[in-house]
Formats: sequence, structure tokens, C-alpha cells
Amino acid sequence: MSDENLSYDALKRRLEQAEAALAALRRGEVDLVLGEAGPLVVRVKSLVEENERLAQEWQATFGAVRSAVFLTDETYTVVRCNQAAAELFGQPIEQMLGAKCYRIVHGQDSPYEACPLESVRQEKKRQMMIFEQDGRWLEVSVDPVLDAAGNFAGTVHVVNDITERKRAEDELRESESRFSTIFFTNPVSQSILSLQTGRVIEINDACCSLYGYSRAELLGADPGQLDLWANPADEPRILNELQQTGHVLPTEVTLRRKSGEIRTILFSVEPISWKGTPSLLTTSIDITERKKAEQALRESEERYHRISDLISDYAYAFRVEEGNTLVREWVTESFTRITGYTPEEVDERGGWASLIHPDDMPVALARARRLFSGENDVSEFRIIRKDGEIRWLRDHGQPVWDETQGRVVRIYGAAEDITERKRAEEQLRAERLLLRTLVDHLPLAIYVKDQAGRKTLSNPVDQRNLGISSPNRFRLFPARTGRKVRSG
Repeated sequence: MSDENLSYDALKRRLEQAEAALAALRRGEVDLVLGEAGPLVVRVKSLVEENERLAQEWQATFGAVRSAVFLTDETYTVVRCNQAAAELFGQPIEQMLGAKCYRIVHGQDSPYEACPLESVRQEKKRQMMIFEQDGRWLEVSVDPVLDAAGNFAGTVHVVNDITERKRAEDELRESESRFSTIFFTNPVSQSILSLQTGRVIEINDACCSLYGYSRAELLGADPGQLDLWANPADEPRILNELQQTGHVLPTEVTLRRKSGEIRTILFSVEPISWKGTPSLLTTSIDITERKKAEQALRESEERYHRISDLISDYAYAFRVEEGNTLVREWVTESFTRITGYTPEEVDERGGWASLIHPDDMPVALARARRLFSGENDVSEFRIIRKDGEIRWLRDHGQPVWDETQGRVVRIYGAAEDITERKRAEEQLRAERLLLRTLVDHLPLAIYVKDQAGRKTLSNPVDQRNLGISSPNRFRLFPARTGRKVRSG
């Protein structure tokens, strides 16, 4: 996201224009120059109409924005807020107006110690803060409001509840830590190969020990050039099974160490994604000496350590003509950043529906029916950007019903880009599946016990050792849901 909050800057400019027009009327001026691209002379009657229209449009859009927004004066007093702010802080709008922002947000009778408002007052630029309160995480951006002379006159606060995002980040970091710990401390030899180049991109210490090569010698190496295959028939057999099934179940091969020593290895291969690249995870268990091994996992890339600094959204308004035809009135500039298209390009393609992923068209159609019937709607669906990338949106729509016409005449809304959250959830599911796969395929008894000595995880080998003939499948996460098998 850019430094400017485009969803709200556009609204602020509209409000400033309306307030300037009203001030001109009060001074008794006949005309006023408005606009950024060039001067536009607006007569008194036009000013009144423009003022009323902009005020109504701004208020409707202000209320439709998903983020909690409130404006304060220079004394921390709330002078305007939207419905989302009232819902987030559990107070009616009437009660929030005139109250101190630190009382509403922090429940304090004096300014919050880390409040960025004073910094905004001094530096006259946006300040951000993230803090935990009452079990939830809030992200706050504070922008200055300046008067005509450039003096500080107040602030605009945008507050988002990022509790779910923080929880996803914490779970992802925990999963990465578990994988890293198991991968690098595992006594079983493992390596990760690039599916495209076939070269080694990661290894553990056990791999170096088993094959007799240093880490520097193995990283980036082509296994085919290391003369590892002692039996010439093993390599084509492994490659054929990999091409036919996409993986290699544990199978015996004979491999040659750097010293020339021949070892019998229980060898397996599983496909994984490593830093967004299709890769292969190989596991080599030296059964010549029947070494016991533990489970092994790959280290996840750190691409989800911070999913998003700010909630990405844009606001829009559509006029609804007879027959439910949508006519775009306006859309904030961040629409182009999210979709890759300008509004005009979307119109040329046939409208908003042209961006919807084909599989999510039923969701979009159901959403349209609810909006046209006068119901507020919140839906999640995918769009296809101009560059072909698929993004997830969470779209909040608010229809305006005209009693005289008996139909919806306008739709206001705000869309939130939730792609990173969706990817984080999918990453977690993939890593859990990978962990279960590794545990299930290792020919060793693997189990995890809680502090009470009860087993919360057990693989097929351990279950056979326990004499369980038809065990239920164990879940690794969370531990409390695993089947508890009291140890002897």
C-alpha cells in the first residue's frame, strides 16, 4: 500500500471543497474557484447544490467504509466518526461525538503514553501504531488535518482490528520454527532439490554426515555429477517412479559416499513448494546400520512474517438504472492498484463482472440479487487482475432504497484485498499436510507426548508397536485434539 490512504484522501478532498463552498456563501461572495486541474467558476446556486450533493455523497461513503474512522480536533475531541468506529469500540456515534479519543480507544482519562497525535501535531505527517488491548490487536494510522494557513487543526484516525492477521502470523511463525528445528536437528539425512534445475538448494547436517560431503560442496550441486548411484539401475528407476506418480515411496537403493564406501539406503521423495518454487524433498535413511531417525520438515520462507502493513481497500458508488443496470459514479484511485485496470478499461470490458473469476461467478450473482433487493451484503470472491494474477476480495455493499420508485437506486461499497490472509491459511494447511506425510512415511516410531505422559501424535510404525490394528488418523495441530493414548 502507498503512503497515502487513497480511500479516505479522496473523501477528505471532497469534504474540503464542500466546506469551502459553504464558507464562500456565508461571506456573501458571488462565485468561487474550485478544482485541481483548472479553475471552475461556480455560481451561488451551483455552490449550494454542489455543497449538498458532496455532503450527502461524503456521508454515505464515509459510513460504508469498512475501517473505523473518526476525526478529532486539536484537543483530542472526536468531531466526526463512522458506523464502523461505533461498532469497533462498542459505543453509539452520539456518545462518541464530543468525547476524548483516548477515552474511547484506551479507556483512559488522559492521553495514551504512546499516542502518535503529538508527533502528528509536530511533524504534520502520518504516524502509525499497533497495540494490543483487551485481547485484540488494533492498527491505527493518524493523519494531520491542516487549516487554510497550514496550521494543525486536528487529525483523522483510521483504526483496523488486525487480530486475525496477527494470529495467522503467529501460527505461521510457530510452524516455520517447528519445521526449522526438526529439519536441521533431524538425525535422518534430508535435502531439498529444485524441480526445475535438479540442484541442491538446502540440506541438513545428517545429509553431510551420510554422504561425506561438506555443506559448501552439496549446496548448489547437481546430484548426478556427484557419482552417488552405486547401482546404475537405481537412478532411472527412481526417476521413472517420480515422473509416473509425482513422488517416490520408501525404496532401497545403493549409494556411494565421497570416500567410495557403498551404503544401502531407504530412499524416498516427496514434492513440496520451496519459496514459491516447485521442489523435491528427499529423505535418505541409512539402513546399513539401521540408524533410527526422526521426522523431517523443510524450512518455510519468511514471506508471511508480515502479511500486510495496512488493510488494502477501495470505495465506490454505482447508480442503479431501471432494469438493475449499474452506472459507475465514482471509485477511489486504489481500485487500479488492486485490479490493474482503470475504471474506464473495466467499462470497456463490460463492467465489474468481467473481473470475476469464473468459478466465483455464482457468488457474485447471489451478491447482486441481495443488493438489488435492498439487503446489505458482505461477500468474498476472486478477481483476475490485468496481469493475470488472481486476488481475493472481501466486498461490503450498502444499497440505497428509494421508496417512491420501490427499488434500489444506488449502491455504495468498500472492497478489501484479503489475498495475503488466504495465502497464509493455505500455507499453513500445506505445511501441516507435509508434516503428516513425513511422519507417516518414516520407517521409525514417531510420537509426541504431553506433560501428562499421554500421546498426542503417533505414526503408523508406533501404532503397530502398540498393537493398534485400525487406528484413527492422528492430527498434529492442535495437540489437544489428538487421540490420547496413555503410555505404559
